[in-house]
Amino acid sequence: MRDIWASTKLLKQQMHLLPGRTAWSIQRQAGILKLGRKTRTPSLLYDRICILMKDKEARTAKEIAALIFASYTQTKRLLREACERGEFHIASYRPRPINGTPTVVYRKGKGRNAAMAPKMTLAERARKFRREADPVEYAFKRKQYTLNQKINQGKVKPDELTNAFFGRAQS
Repeated sequence: MRDIWASTKLLKQQMHLLPGRTAWSIQRQAGILKLGRKTRTPSLLYDRICILMKDKEARTAKEIAALIFASYTQTKRLLREACERGEFHIASYRPRPINGTPTVVYRKGKGRNAAMAPKMTLAERARKFRREADPVEYAFKRKQYTLNQKINQGKVKPDELTNAFFGRAQS
């Protein structure tokens, strides 16, 4: 079993060597024996990533995946593993255009990984929202929210005409 686990062939391609066992039972036994992760075949995708990143340009995993027409998830996994081996490093963190959360920017070669900026506290996020929001629209939404809360709590008495209009007339 140790030889099968150490080989680069897929586990399901070697199942005939262990008759009467399932792939799940072999993975479980490997975990009990503490064999670590299954050895993978060298990825052709990783070679394409290395060729693209030879120019030492800093790119995100999404940009790299788009340029080599590959899966974003697979690209991100390979880059993370390469960072752990020291073949790539995290050059910086770029804010996402949609929500501003930081995205990892990779660069080929050895180097120090950039430190991630501290996360904004809830109060900082609220201040930023109020700074960027339109004051008229924000005031309207607050009034609407307050009114809805009062209606839900039963503090605002419903209008008879409105109830009759929407079919909620009292008998």
